[in-house]
Amino acid sequence: MMPTVSMSISFSPPLDMALRGLGLKPEQQAEVNRKSLSAVAIWAVREMARATTSRGQGQPGGKAWRPLSPMWAAHKANEKRSPLMGTYIGRMRNSLTPSSGTEITANEAKVGPLVEYGYNFDRLRPLAPTEDYTNEWWTKAHLELMERAGGAI
Repeated sequence: MMPTVSMSISFSPPLDMALRGLGLKPEQQAEVNRKSLSAVAIWAVREMARATTSRGQGQPGGKAWRPLSPMWAAHKANEKRSPLMGTYIGRMRNSLTPSSGTEITANEAKVGPLVEYGYNFDRLRPLAPTEDYTNEWWTKAHLELMERAGGAI
């Protein structure tokens, strides 16, 4: 099953151009691309899952979600369900795993929950990290990787 909500991650400028400038062979470029996209995808899925916990309750890097309607909050309480937004029985959060909620191609990663109602949830309460937050995380992770590699990447 494909993600019902997806956050597409692609590098701009294309990572390939930067890697070519470093003199990497095409197969080395492809490997760095795959690992980089995988790292960002795993981070994004974890951020989406965290958004549905008590530590989240808002778009990663963005605004808090609007509260539950009084009627829905009362229904959840009556059914002894979680009062948290994005969690009724936990199906959506449980579908947010790096292995099941990720589709990676040569230059793009798509991540998101694998439940049929994920799209409707996302329309009201965005799950995907904001672009600024993603770029901030990616820049920090990339600089850390460069530092660990002693500038060899």
